[in-house]
Amino acid sequence: MLLTLFLTLKNYSLPVDFPHTGSFTFGSAISLVISIFIVGATTQPDISRWSKSKKDTIIATFFGIFLGNSFMIVLAILLSRVMGTDDLMKIFIILGMAIPGILVLTLAQWTTNTTNLYSSSLGFSLIFSKISKQWLTFILGLIATSLAVFGIYDQFIPFLNILAIVIAPIGGIYASEYFIVKREFQRYDLQLEAKSVVPRSIIAWGIGMLINYLTLASPTGLALFTLTNVSSLDGFLTGFIVQTVLGKLLIDKDSMQQVDSNQ
Repeated sequence: MLLTLFLTLKNYSLPVDFPHTGSFTFGSAISLVISIFIVGATTQPDISRWSKSKKDTIIATFFGIFLGNSFMIVLAILLSRVMGTDDLMKIFIILGMAIPGILVLTLAQWTTNTTNLYSSSLGFSLIFSKISKQWLTFILGLIATSLAVFGIYDQFIPFLNILAIVIAPIGGIYASEYFIVKREFQRYDLQLEAKSVVPRSIIAWGIGMLINYLTLASPTGLALFTLTNVSSLDGFLTGFIVQTVLGKLLIDKDSMQQVDSNQ
């Protein structure tokens, strides 16, 4: 990618003026950016559970996402502005680097989608426990590949908006459960019972998605009102608050039951 950037800047000049042709509000733009990363944040435990320590997880995530991914995005922006196209393969061909370009993009898609397939297979295996993980992985991979072949990328922006609605509240639920609810139970010396379905989390998720949908700009959302002007953040905060409140109520209920049983 650095070689591509060098050849591009050597043969072409960086435009001074950047036309403002976008129709997104600032809040909508932030929400779309959050949508790109929020799935990775919520599925990060699928990958980091193999780390030897929390320190390893933090270091790997920092260098991989913050530095590595940001570096690639900045390079892609520079290349697209200089060449006047966002088609990286076209840029590689113009610069006479078709074969290296195919190799880079193929490996990039391979590593990214291997992780996607791993996380989705892991999640669906909890729901469809009677189906073997091998077959489940094959089926999900086939579905995803078929969607790619039939042009799901053309619906990328609506897909990101849907992710903002569905996934953002989960991040808030995770944060509340780990940092508040779980620690409150430990403080009262209570035990959280492991369940396949946690009702308070389902309720928090549903309310979070509703608020997210009501604050998201049209055509995906209704945009009836605004809270933080960033719909993904609205969903995250709603999931966090509802999960915290329901968790606190559950703690009080369990505490009373424990007192009664002791008496």
